Formats: sequence, C-alpha cells, structure tokens
Amino acid sequence: MRALLEILYVVLPFACVAAVPASSGPGAAARRLVMGVALYQAILVGIGLGLGTVGRLTPAWTAAAHAIALAALAWVGAVRGGWRGEAPSRPLRVRQILRTRRGVALLGLGSGVAIAMIVQLGLDALRGTRHSDGLIYHVPRVLAWAGRGGFTPWPTPTWQQIGLPVAGDVILGTRVFLGLGWAGAALGCAWITLGAIGAVYAIGLELGLERSRAVLAALLFASFPAVGFRVAAWNTDVCAAFPLLAAAVIVLRVPRTREDGSAGGPAAVAAAVGLAAMSIACKPTLALIVLMGAAAAAIRLRARRREPAIVVAAVAAALAGSAAILASYWPIYRAFGDFAGGAVGRGLGVRGVDEAMRSSSAALAHWVLEPLGYAPPGLRGWLPGLVERVYGGLGVLEPRFGVARWAWEPLPSPDSGRTAFASVLALPVLVALLPRGARGPVAAVGAAMFLGVTAPIYPQPWSGRFTIPLLAWFALLWVAPPVLARARGRWIPIGVAATCVAGLVATTSYLAFFDARRERFGQVFHYLGAGERPRLAAVLHGEPLCVVGGGANEVLLAGPARPFALRYLTCPVGTATMLPPGERGGCSAVALVHLGRDRVATGSALPAPSPPGACPPVELAPLRARLAARGWSVLAQNTNVDVWVRGAAGAH
Repeated sequence: MRALLEILYVVLPFACVAAVPASSGPGAAARRLVMGVALYQAILVGIGLGLGTVGRLTPAWTAAAHAIALAALAWVGAVRGGWRGEAPSRPLRVRQILRTRRGVALLGLGSGVAIAMIVQLGLDALRGTRHSDGLIYHVPRVLAWAGRGGFTPWPTPTWQQIGLPVAGDVILGTRVFLGLGWAGAALGCAWITLGAIGAVYAIGLELGLERSRAVLAALLFASFPAVGFRVAAWNTDVCAAFPLLAAAVIVLRVPRTREDGSAGGPAAVAAAVGLAAMSIACKPTLALIVLMGAAAAAIRLRARRREPAIVVAAVAAALAGSAAILASYWPIYRAFGDFAGGAVGRGLGVRGVDEAMRSSSAALAHWVLEPLGYAPPGLRGWLPGLVERVYGGLGVLEPRFGVARWAWEPLPSPDSGRTAFASVLALPVLVALLPRGARGPVAAVGAAMFLGVTAPIYPQPWSGRFTIPLLAWFALLWVAPPVLARARGRWIPIGVAATCVAGLVATTSYLAFFDARRERFGQVFHYLGAGERPRLAAVLHGEPLCVVGGGANEVLLAGPARPFALRYLTCPVGTATMLPPGERGGCSAVALVHLGRDRVATGSALPAPSPPGACPPVELAPLRARLAARGWSVLAQNTNVDVWVRGAAGAH
C-alpha cells in the first residue's frame, strides 16, 4: 500500500505537466512546465482545502482524491491522443551549447543550481526538513490537521500553528496527508520552485530577450538564497509567488494570440485570475502585488475586455478564487474570531505610514548589507556595531517588534537571504543602462513591488522571503540592458550569477555538514535515538505523546516517519499556570523539552487573551521530582529532552 501511495505522490506532478497541451515557438517547453506546475498546485489546493474543510483530510480520502485526479489527467491525455508533445522549434543540443564559451558557462551555472537542489532533496528525503520555521509551525500544523482530519483549532503554544492561512501548508503537506510522513516533502516544493524558474525564463522570452539571456536570468533567479536555498525549508513563500509568475506568463502571452481556443481565450483569463487568487490564499503579503498586477493586466488586455466569454471566465475564476481564499483563512476566523489572527496577528502589521516607511527602509538596508553576511566567522566581530548604527538609526530595534539585535546581522540563510552577491546597489546602474523609454516603467514596477511586500509587515529581517516576485524582476533586470548583451558586457551578469551559484553550493554544503553535526548527541537536533522512538511508540499504544515545550522543534520527537502524534500541554485559556503533566488525564508518556536549561519553556493555549509566553516557565527539577513521586519512570533522557512514562514501562 505504501508503494502505491509513493507512486501517487511522485507521479502526479509529471502527469500534470504532461496533460498540458504542447505549443510551438521559443519557450514552449518552459510554458508547458509552468502551466503543468500551476495545474499541480491548483489540484493540491483543491484537494487539501476541500477535504480539510469538510473534515476528511485523512490518508484514505487524500489517496482517493489523488487517484481520481491522476485518472482524470490520464483521460485528458488519452482524449488528446497521447501525452507526447510537439518537438520544440529549435531543440537545444549539448554540442551546440558547448560550442561557445557562453554556452559552457550557462551549462556550468545550471549544473551548480541542480547540485544544490539535489543535495537539499536528498537530505530532506533521509531526515526531513531542518528548517526552523518548518519544525516550529509548518510541520506541526500539518501533523495536527492530519491527526484531526481537518482544520479545527487545537491547543498549541505557537501562534503560527493556527494563525496563518492554511493553503501554503496544504500544498507542501500532501505527503503527510497521504500518511507517508514528512521526510521527502521537499519534492513538492522543488516542483514549484522549478515552475518559478521556468516562469522567469518564459517571461524573459515574452519581454523580447534572446534565449541565452532568458536562461541566464532564470539561473540567476534560481541562485538567489530566497529561491534556491529554500527547497527543503517548507517554502510556502514560493507557493504564493509562483502563481503570480505563472499568471504573468499568461498575461504577457495573450496579446500574441488571436484564436479563442488559444492562450488568449477565456481559459487563459480564467487561469490568470485563479492563479492570482491562489497567491493571496497562500500569503496575504502578496495581496497588493496581485491588485497592482490585475490593474496592469486589465490595461494590457483592454482590447479584449468587451468579449462576453472573457468577462464570464474572469468573474467565474474570481468567485472560485475567493472561495479558495475564504477556505484558507476560515480556520483563523474559527480560532480567533477575525481573519487577522487576534491580537498577535494584528501585531504583525505596521501601525501607520511612518512605521511602514521604517519597515521598508529596514528591508532595503538589510538587502544592501546582505553580501557582508558571507564573511567568515572570525571576521564578523564588527557586525553587531554595524547593526546598532544602521537599524538603531532607523528605529526598528524597539522591544515591541520582538526582533533580537543579532537577527538583523547579515547571514547566508534561507530565512533572511535575498540575492546574495547580486547586490541591490547595482540597481540604479542597471536601470540607467536600459533604453530611455523603459527606465521609468521598469523602476516604477520594482518600487511598487518592493513597497507592496515590505511596507505592510512590521520591521523584520525575514521580509526577503516575501519578495520572490520582486527577485524575479531583479534577475531579469540584470540581463535586460542591451550593453550587457554585447561583447564583453555579457560576462558581467554571467560573473555575478557564477558568484551567486558558488555561494549557493557552498552554503548548501556547509549547512548539510553543520546540521549533521547538530544531529549528534547533545546537539540541537538530537531528541530521540534510533532505538528510543520505537520503544516509545510501543508504550503509547497509538496514543499521542504529551509535550511540555515552547514550540522549538518538538516534532523531532516523533521524527519524519511519525509513528505517534504529539499533544501539547499548555496553560488553560485565560490563566498563567499549567497543570503538571503527572496530574493530566490521557497522558501515558510526556516529553519535557528543556534544551539543557533548568526551566522548561511553555506557552499559553491559543487563542488566549494574553500574548504567547505569558505562561511562566516550569522549573525542571521539581517537575522531575513530582513525576518520580507519582510512579513515573524515565524512558529516554539527553541534553535536550526527558521522556517519562507511567509506571515502570520506561525503566532501563
């Protein structure tokens, strides 16, 4: 049975790409990839939101829905007379690529990006994600949905496990919903990332770039840390950004077609509108870009706006998209009584124009300083002083923003990285090198997107994750100036891309080695050993493991294979005290996640009238003594966690 589920999980994206009708002309294969990935993402959103809303998000129902989708795609292929597409008008040959130095350079860049992505996929398949956000709230919320069969709220100490729209994690959590665990879940993210890379290439062609320059833009985009470094990071941001890029491909393609059944017909308009709605369903931070893009698309397609079929398709897609957005945000409303996520959710937004400008200024400063993050550890001693001068002057180090000073330091990270060595300081020069008539519109588009994704959110060093559409614009800008396409000028963007790819490969390799060290005994990712988890699962007899902790990597207790579920022990709503786990009903085993400290961090049950963290830490020594006095015994113990079980079952 597991083999069949694995086949469903792996084959579905291939079937989606194959089901898209082939086209001709430059970029046909890329457009087919983009539309296939868009179809794949739409199917996952439809299945996940639909089953979760009606309380049927179980392995059996999810597998049945995937099987139906795969059968429908097979039927579409059979009706079309097979899934074999048309040959490209100018097929690429390896010999042709190797004839020129530029071709060799592009092949090398592509190989570097592929190596970095493959390494991330391999590590994720073996051990699951090691990304902090993934472990703290993405994976736990997916596990909770799978265990409960839907999106109903549950006690949790981490606001993000309930207070964020569900669509992004519905997409990436498909493997968990199939009952396969979360090791290997990066495969879905890799497909969507490839779709985004292909969309940048297709957009470049539609904007008039020659094929080699469009390839370079796509590879540069892929080398950015916010894109290529986040394949195994439960990257819901690319799930939100990709539909926008795919919609841009459609909108740019429409004026080139005339037939109703082509990309310029009602189906194309419906797809563009639906994709834009899917972006908002995944991330509210892209709402302003969606609105600006819709206005630009309406102007571009004004010659077709009077066609009744176009209007009907756009309205129908808008209604369907609105339903998806509502389904993604409805669990937040059920938990908090509003779509913002209560006081904590509202606190994530800026308060007034002044704070919005400070947030955008801090994001720009962080982008400017990003290359400094690649300094070796021994040469980073001056960074804290720089952070104090820059961000203190901008007024974003205030305690109410809840961001530690060290978090503002530049660092090659999937959390805070943007464009690595492709410095934003080159932006004025790149715009100036454009043809005179293009400078104003290009600069206006970039500024609007930057403000759209940075101004609404309170100042934080992680806003670069939300800027993927802007990073696509930036990658295209690096290859767009005519002077950079001639003679020696073309090697400037190639050199920048090579530096970024080298940084991507180096940081991916380092993080793989570093995380492997942290998995060893006594390190941050060491929770249970290989033999301890099966023993614990046998003691639990299908019951969940009760956990006392503040939301830091507790999912590592169950591990990617997930032989048992987790149940957080939190403060009762409206109180600041926690009933000790030894006095709780329904707990046959409890894990105390202390991380080597004398006190165990906890959190208030959500939603709560007080902010998370109001529940005081629990002293570890008295808690251990109380458990021992009540007849509990230790099953596993290390520098990160104690696991206690009732009676003598854990004695060793």
